[in-house]
Amino acid sequence: MLFRLAVVATLLIACRSVTAAELRVIVNGVRSGDGQIMVDVYASDAKYKANAGKGGGDFRIDVPARPGSVTAVIPNVRAGGFGATAIHDENANGVLDTNFLGIPREGVGASNDAKGSFGPPSFSDMRFSVGDGATTITINLDY
Repeated sequence: MLFRLAVVATLLIACRSVTAAELRVIVNGVRSGDGQIMVDVYASDAKYKANAGKGGGDFRIDVPARPGSVTAVIPNVRAGGFGATAIHDENANGVLDTNFLGIPREGVGASNDAKGSFGPPSFSDMRFSVGDGATTITINLDY
């Protein structure tokens, strides 16, 4: 009985690792090496609406800023549909700085180069798919 339980546990672990993927997010257009690049990946529209610009994605990674391009690698992402945002947090305060009208003072971008009208882009415009294995997306920053 203990042997069967060990076999089942091993198979469950193996199946889980097969369904987990690596997501590589290439962020282009970084204008300086100041601060960090904050990448958030959202699995749902509701989570995105509640957290856009504040962090709090289903997956989050911060990487040091470097002029040009940086790559953020997020392991163990399950297959499915997601939206992603990137912020060049130049002063490393952990949030997107905006002016009194709410216009970003720091670089921002979204998957699929989605743009918003008078606000952040919609989740449906940012949506991309992650399958088994590695998935690479590109986000271009706007300042």
